[in-house]
Amino acid sequence: MQEIIISLNSNVLKVSTLDSEGSFLGFTRELDKDIVENTFIKDVQAFSGQLDSLIADNIKVSKSKLNLNFILEPEDVFLRFITLPKTEDNFEDEVIKQAEEKLGNVSLDDLYFSYKKIAPFLYQFIGVKKEFLENILQISNLTGISLQSVLPWNLLLPKYTGTTEPSIFVTKRNNGQAISLGELSGVFFSEVYDKDRSSEELAEYVKELSFYKRSQPIDKIYSLNYESFDIEGFEVINVEPPVIKDQEKAQKEYSINLIANYLIDTDAALLTSQINLLNLLPLPAVKEKNTTVLVASSIAAVLVLAAAIFAGLSYFSGSENQDTFENEDVLSETAEVEESTPSVEEEQSQEELERKDLSIRVENGAGVNGLAARTQTLLQDSGYEVLSIDTADENTEATILKFKPDYVKYSDLVTEDLKENFPEIVIEDTLGEDAEYDLLITAGTTSNL
Repeated sequence: MQEIIISLNSNVLKVSTLDSEGSFLGFTRELDKDIVENTFIKDVQAFSGQLDSLIADNIKVSKSKLNLNFILEPEDVFLRFITLPKTEDNFEDEVIKQAEEKLGNVSLDDLYFSYKKIAPFLYQFIGVKKEFLENILQISNLTGISLQSVLPWNLLLPKYTGTTEPSIFVTKRNNGQAISLGELSGVFFSEVYDKDRSSEELAEYVKELSFYKRSQPIDKIYSLNYESFDIEGFEVINVEPPVIKDQEKAQKEYSINLIANYLIDTDAALLTSQINLLNLLPLPAVKEKNTTVLVASSIAAVLVLAAAIFAGLSYFSGSENQDTFENEDVLSETAEVEESTPSVEEEQSQEELERKDLSIRVENGAGVNGLAARTQTLLQDSGYEVLSIDTADENTEATILKFKPDYVKYSDLVTEDLKENFPEIVIEDTLGEDAEYDLLITAGTTSNL
């Protein structure tokens, strides 16, 4: 599939892609104020027509082989850190309470939102206005191109730079600036300014931000789209977008698009993580014996929803009558669907799989002390054979289950055993046949074990 990256800022639509040979294509179009107001799409039908014509005129690939990926601006996403007391028992109520306080006059009822643990007692809150996300879903429907992701670009920067240290990110965007504060691959503060501040103003502001609710100042700055950037007393690191041969102008003009394209191609867990705002959408729930149970969060469920919208179903109509739920992963309202009864063959297949016949290695990809050992204990208590544990080379958000091809049949069984403690799981069948184990589990930062 070929990725189409879409960004919108100051009424300017930017569409980019890398073709099958890796050549960059980028197209810019300024849209009328009746269609778009800065980043907000006012006329979905007209916007879809503009986008559709831009793609059709410049990208000679069948729509069935394209994926849409929207990049959202910082002003369109609500990012907060929630810190819980160590003695807090009902953490869900406390997270909701703090989120409401931190959002001020923005109502949670108007948002699709979720939160995830990024460190002990620390959660990343992400929210987006329902109307904003629903407009993007309609655009996918109207253009006839599948929607793969909706990504806040200021959350992509910590992942792209690979930093987990407390840092300030300063980005030049069109005629303005965006500034974010983050750590642990998350973002807890962001502001956008209509015009570029003078170097003196910016230096003073950054120094103020470096003490933002901290006992120790932040001393590291990542800058993007600046020819030169230097503030006394700070370590300044210039962020370079992915290199594209003979496209120096494109590297700067489409830097955010290129970074998003690169991460989509290289980070297997990105699309199933909280950063992809499609995962904030309400998921189907199963009804059994008058009890509503939330289905585990996954990109597959989101794609089912997108497919329903694509087919012309009015998913959001009558939403006032939908039940609501509060859950660690997804907190928006949920629709209900009837549970299907498993076939005799499916039940027999599950019964024939013996946990003791699956050998496992566990790696800690969360940077949380003891997570691999706790996962080992959980698996052994369930009857699995765990051969070894270690620390992963890189951190991951979702927990990755990498099977040997012949053992991927265990994926449903293992997922069922882990989903309570590992709410975001990615399944792969790429483990080499020469491995000493049948399954490699890389425990991610979204674990609550």
